[in-house]
Amino acid sequence: MRRLIIPLTLLFAACSAEHGWYTGIVEGTQYLLSSPVAERLVALEVQEGDEVEEDQILARLDHTALDLKITALEAQLEQLVYQDEELEARIRQAAEMRDYLRTTYERNKTLLEAQAVSPQTVDELASRLSNQEAELAALQARKKALHAQRKALQAELEGLELQRTRTLIAAPAAGIVEEVFYDVGEMVPSFSPVVEVADLAHVYTTVYVEERTLARIQPGQEVRVRTVLDERTGTVVKLPTKAEFSPKEVRTPETREALVYGVKVLIPNDDLVVKIGMPVEVSFQ
Repeated sequence: MRRLIIPLTLLFAACSAEHGWYTGIVEGTQYLLSSPVAERLVALEVQEGDEVEEDQILARLDHTALDLKITALEAQLEQLVYQDEELEARIRQAAEMRDYLRTTYERNKTLLEAQAVSPQTVDELASRLSNQEAELAALQARKKALHAQRKALQAELEGLELQRTRTLIAAPAAGIVEEVFYDVGEMVPSFSPVVEVADLAHVYTTVYVEERTLARIQPGQEVRVRTVLDERTGTVVKLPTKAEFSPKEVRTPETREALVYGVKVLIPNDDLVVKIGMPVEVSFQ
């Protein structure tokens, strides 16, 4: 599009000294909206040409299969929570028994020194304590593995829930629906555009001015923007860092005057009247 604008802007720049208006073409952001989910299109909430608001739902993909997977994962997680609670109770009991056996073992070791109990009794207590510690360690290892399993399932569940939200295709900004690529009932491949929206809330134009005009322009400066419909106040948002369409060397005053500089102007468009591709005129006076 900009390549088509260049001859117009150069021509207009040549006569700009007479009336102080510079021509440009309105530009803006156009969004090709898709989903990473490959599913059937079940609802289309807009038509081509409709005005839409930011975050408005434009289309819906089928999420029945995702819902079934989410329900199954939620059931698995609920079962793991029950197992975790049961395992925690067993760990507490095993720890209490270990502490009891440890205390009993230490007491009987003291009694053995006084020859109040037999060595066989102490050996049996030592064996029971060792077995109890092994059982407790095994239960704690199972609990750790259970937590890892729960964490993995929770991450999988969150991923599915995120995919489910992406079956809803929403407008990233206020604008106009330029094109709809699928009909209801059709299968939409992943990342295939479903709707195209033009962001008309943030439009701009680039006009080309000569060096003497550029010297009077500052970032943030308010300018007059004239369309075929009305006139409004724009704002300079970007100045050029170099000349465009210039020869390799500037040798004469005439060549110097032929240089032009692109100035980017933001155009207020809350009413969405200004359209992408519309010609406009800008005055810096």
